[in-house]
Amino acid sequence: MTNSASLAAHFVRRELRNRYLGSVSGGLWALIQPLAQLAIYGFVWAYVFRMRAPGGDDSPTAIVPFLALGVWPWNAFNEAITRSTTVIQDNAGLIGKVALPRWILVVATAAASFLLHGLGFCAILLLLKLLGMQINLLWLPVALLVFAQLFVLALGFAFLFSAVQVFVRDLSQVLAQVMPLWMFLSPVLYSRDYLPVSYRGWFDLNPFSFYPEFLRSTLLGLDGPGLLAAPIAQADIEARFADHIENVEVEVEIGAVRVAVAHHREARHAILRASRAGAVERAAPDPSGVIDVGEPVRRELRVEREAEHAQLA
Repeated sequence: MTNSASLAAHFVRRELRNRYLGSVSGGLWALIQPLAQLAIYGFVWAYVFRMRAPGGDDSPTAIVPFLALGVWPWNAFNEAITRSTTVIQDNAGLIGKVALPRWILVVATAAASFLLHGLGFCAILLLLKLLGMQINLLWLPVALLVFAQLFVLALGFAFLFSAVQVFVRDLSQVLAQVMPLWMFLSPVLYSRDYLPVSYRGWFDLNPFSFYPEFLRSTLLGLDGPGLLAAPIAQADIEARFADHIENVEVEVEIGAVRVAVAHHREARHAILRASRAGAVERAAPDPSGVIDVGEPVRRELRVEREAEHAQLA
């Protein structure tokens, strides 16, 4: 077991050394490439598509940490799988000459990808925090544990695909088309809340969906499967907006959904965040200070209520 571990560590170092051999920037490309990708996505999403991050913050820069917590885990997951798929095939000559456990090659390739992107993940979170982004770094150790759990998931796919690739050489070409599709079917660049209610449940069938949603709920305080996400969000609302919220009443009905809030803009965003369980997401205040979410949200509420009744029946 000790020999296998030391051999795996040797191949991890070999993979890291060979990956950027001859490049001027060396391992910095592991940070430069995702940063450039994040900058492009951030510009397109914030300024071209006018997309805003969930949670009520209308600032264009608020989308950046939201995207970062999806892009970095996906890059690590995607790279670990695609590189590991062909590693046995690529090292056929070495395997023919040396009695070498095949699994070590797969583990070393996947581990190198997660090690590089894990370091970049920590670096970008620290950078965004220094730039004033609302990121709760107290939960970073938990986030890294989840990152390690994602490595185990990627390793399972890597073992499967690397074994199949030996016999079906077309698999690597198929994965090159499937992985981008998988990314867009995952909450990497968007939240499931942007989808119609009837489609949101399908995300639970996607094994990758949990990870960006957990990281966003834990580090950004958004709704999701994160630890104590709801208490954190509630404490954030009370601490930041308590002085501005007056006579708050929330009424959720199928026929009409109206939320009474103060005129203060931040208070309105806080109440909308607190009221997401009632699907109060898109609204505009009338002169009386009452927000009517309108027919689209009422339609979603009807669909949700009908689905609940169908499950009970």
